[in-house]
Amino acid sequence: MTGTKTFSLLPQQKLRFILDLSVTEIEAIVQWRQMLSTAINLEDISRRAQLDPETVEQLLLNSSNVEKMRLNPNRVNRNQLEQIPQLKPDRIDIVLQGKPYYSMTELAVATALPLTVLDYFFVIPPLSFPDKPANKEVILEPVTGYYLIPRQPDFERLDPAAQLGYVESLAIPETLEFRIVENSDFESGSQAAHLLKAAFAGNVHPVLRDVQGSKLYLVPGSIDLWFHLNTSSPRREEIIQELGLEIVDPRPRMGYYRAQLTHKPEDFDVTREVLRVISKANQFQEVAFAEPDRVGFDDFQFDPSFPITEAEGDFEAVDRFWNYELIELEAAHAITTGSPLVTLIVIDSGIDTNHSDLVPALRSDWQSLDLNFERGIPATVLSPHASYIAHGTKVSGLVAGRRNATISQVRGVAPNCSILPIKISGSQGYGLRAEAILESLTYLQPNERGVINLSWRIDGEHIGIRQALIAAQNQGVAIVCSAGNYTLGMPQKPDEIHYPSAYSYLYPQLTALCSVAAVGAGDRKANYSYYGEQSVTLSAPGGEQGRAGTAIYTTSTSNSYTYTWGTSFAAPHVAGLIALVFSLKPELTPQQAIAIIKETADSVDRVNPLYVGMLGAGRINARAALEKLQDDFGIQPPAPPSPSISHYDDRGRLNINLATFDELVKLPLIEAWRANQILDYRETHGLFTTIWSLLLIGVFDPWTIRSLEPYITVLS
Repeated sequence: MTGTKTFSLLPQQKLRFILDLSVTEIEAIVQWRQMLSTAINLEDISRRAQLDPETVEQLLLNSSNVEKMRLNPNRVNRNQLEQIPQLKPDRIDIVLQGKPYYSMTELAVATALPLTVLDYFFVIPPLSFPDKPANKEVILEPVTGYYLIPRQPDFERLDPAAQLGYVESLAIPETLEFRIVENSDFESGSQAAHLLKAAFAGNVHPVLRDVQGSKLYLVPGSIDLWFHLNTSSPRREEIIQELGLEIVDPRPRMGYYRAQLTHKPEDFDVTREVLRVISKANQFQEVAFAEPDRVGFDDFQFDPSFPITEAEGDFEAVDRFWNYELIELEAAHAITTGSPLVTLIVIDSGIDTNHSDLVPALRSDWQSLDLNFERGIPATVLSPHASYIAHGTKVSGLVAGRRNATISQVRGVAPNCSILPIKISGSQGYGLRAEAILESLTYLQPNERGVINLSWRIDGEHIGIRQALIAAQNQGVAIVCSAGNYTLGMPQKPDEIHYPSAYSYLYPQLTALCSVAAVGAGDRKANYSYYGEQSVTLSAPGGEQGRAGTAIYTTSTSNSYTYTWGTSFAAPHVAGLIALVFSLKPELTPQQAIAIIKETADSVDRVNPLYVGMLGAGRINARAALEKLQDDFGIQPPAPPSPSISHYDDRGRLNINLATFDELVKLPLIEAWRANQILDYRETHGLFTTIWSLLLIGVFDPWTIRSLEPYITVLS
């Protein structure tokens, strides 16, 4: 090839570089080959060269074998660098202080040598680790110009990163001990990399990219370990110690341990050492799998709001509930409004646990469960309450908000189902999200059906979350994910990869998971919504920017209401409909429930000519889905009670099987919202057999029922 020069050394010179040999040792080797001397310490050379003695001996016997060998530049020393003829002496300290190198381009800048020369001496091994459950290798590569570096502890002192032209690229929570920077001048990104590492004594780590193009943020030196549940705690701790790790955050109930390296590797390459330890950990049969401790940032980022002021509080506003009209929810509610034996698990930012539309929807035992999986929160904090981030409160109002009398405004898709809100962080550990999913499965009772709603994203595939979703499917739980949102100005293309929704087609075993795109009021694709023939299962109303008739109206924090839009808010429409299907026919599998909803969805192809076949099976139709269920299984709605029968017995006790709303609210301890729950439950499930059947609704406790005993009955 014209203009390309190859570079090489004499075999003896290359041998000296590879094995880190002195001049004296080179002379001794010549005599050793001629059987004139035995003064060669193979063990010592092997240790220095980090090669096994047999390989060293073969190289010494035949130095021509060394020609194709190359070294990791992070493992060479001053003596070896001095063997490179073109490397100027004043660059040697620069090279040594600029470790670790994550690309040959970084090394070329530090050495001031061309890649043709460097490729003869060096190679940076690829980064990878095993995905043990999937029996595949995860391949990673550094992202040029992006690094994780320590936080700046002294605000009085100039920041060396800023002086080198690096700026913080993401807002990082204070609970994390690092920040993410990128070079403000892309052209000079690699030129300052070795100086950045020198400034922070090698404590600089790469942002990585997987083969699908997702950026991954690994917590430096940190590893997620998942043990099989039958492994004893002492054995778990023994393995962790054997791996050279210390426990940072033990979660023994689910077999999850977050652990940290106890040592800094000699070559400063913490990322590669983490991947090496992960490979070693996966060799233990007691370890289900291990993977890097990863974090995400602002995973609830698409969370727009138009809050409702007091002057706009008229909840009869025209077109406010256009989304429910579009899916024919009122007709569906004439068939069922849900069952308290179906629980909607909303794994999100937490909720306003004091909201008047959500309090009665919470499963009655929620306060006794650990529903908080934020990183850095004390184990004693169990509540999922959220005061500031409204994302989870918005989602919860859509799945099962309960409009009650004059004090409330939002009724969700499945208002008589229960909600279990699980609080996670949108800007921290993915391992905790996996644990939250697994823990939520243990909260489901044997006779209870579950639907999980995940209206968030993660950067790339995550083994822990994937395995948790498989566990959910194996337990008969349906999983609904938002398909993803484009930000303004972002180029759009079909089947954009967005996890966890991408598991619906990239991991075919997850058949209980559906991915939901968003449509607006006219069934047109929402301008922000992801789309694709493979990546979308169904569409649902997600709204567009605006207010009534355009955006989605739902609950918000501080016991308020708001308009919002996004695939995050399309997904709960589908989750709520699956819950209605389970309420009407609890024996169905998640796959059967999803199939019915897909079969009865309304086509939106006509109004979306550019996206034909790319919005899933269509936009959901709640009425059609429940009517098909009735037709297919011969389910009849409960007959209304005869008005001729007296509602009171001869002792003046009200028959709760016949009582009207007005009669119920006159009783002590039965507020309007509880009266609505009695009526909705009776309509869906039929007559109460005893007054203690009120426990099944989920809004009465034994003390309240005993207090009501003198006033209510189930017999005439």
